Amino acid sequence: MPLSPRGKVYSSTVIHAAPQIFGREAPYRVAIVDLVDGVRIATRLVGVEDFAIDQEVDIVVLDYEDGPLFAARPV
Repeated sequence: MPLSPRGKVYSSTVIHAAPQIFGREAPYRVAIVDLVDGVRIATRLVGVEDFAIDQEVDIVVLDYEDGPLFAARPV
């Protein structure tokens, strides 16, 4: 059964010491997102300078050289 791509930010933090593959993107924000289907996931938070806890987000897919990665962006 597919999950809904919609959710809300539960918490977040900024990563300063990034793995090599993300080194050029640091610092970047990651978040815990509660999907509307009741699943809680950890993911990148993109497309946002300022955000709020409980902000609605959509889950998107980012393409990296070693494969895809889920991210959340504000609705």
